[in-house]
Amino acid sequence: MAEAAAAPIRERRRAEILAAAGRLFAERGVRETTVRQIGEEVGVLAGSLYYYFRNKQGILHALMRPYVEDLVARYRRGAAERGDARERLRRLLQTSLEAMIDHPHENAILQVELARMFRAREFAYLREAVDEIEGIYVGVIRAGVAAGQIRDDVEPRFLFRMLMDIVKGTAYWLDPREHRIAEVTSGWWKVLGEGISPRG
Repeated sequence: MAEAAAAPIRERRRAEILAAAGRLFAERGVRETTVRQIGEEVGVLAGSLYYYFRNKQGILHALMRPYVEDLVARYRRGAAERGDARERLRRLLQTSLEAMIDHPHENAILQVELARMFRAREFAYLREAVDEIEGIYVGVIRAGVAAGQIRDDVEPRFLFRMLMDIVKGTAYWLDPREHRIAEVTSGWWKVLGEGISPRG
């Protein structure tokens, strides 16, 4: 009975630890953040964190695995929806923006650590997720090229990476309290949609 009563408290504390770790990892870097600093952020001794997680890597995995699973699921849904390639590409761009807003810390960690810590074998699931997302984008772009809806003189992977650079850059100025996702996506598309159209 006591165990059942303690479970919600434990889960709440675990969520607090993950939120604090996410902020610190995003701001300082994973290697540069210590377990002690995470403990101080949530007001517990560093040793108490080991009741919830085996080590700092365990915290990182608990933070990143659900994130990339959600991320991949979003992109799969976006690519599977009806519409021509241009419309599906527009939805994928909006998906990228929504995911960045919903998971700002995880997104920042992924961008910084992909070429650092995440090269280790234990983080293969992260690299696989990134590869799948690229594959989804490139598949939609290639379908658009084949259908004459997207220009064929720009290599699909280059176009994908250019679009991702635009999404990443948006993180520096976008404030969800001031900007609506639909409006930002619409603004992007007024410029990008014209740019990727086949030349007449």
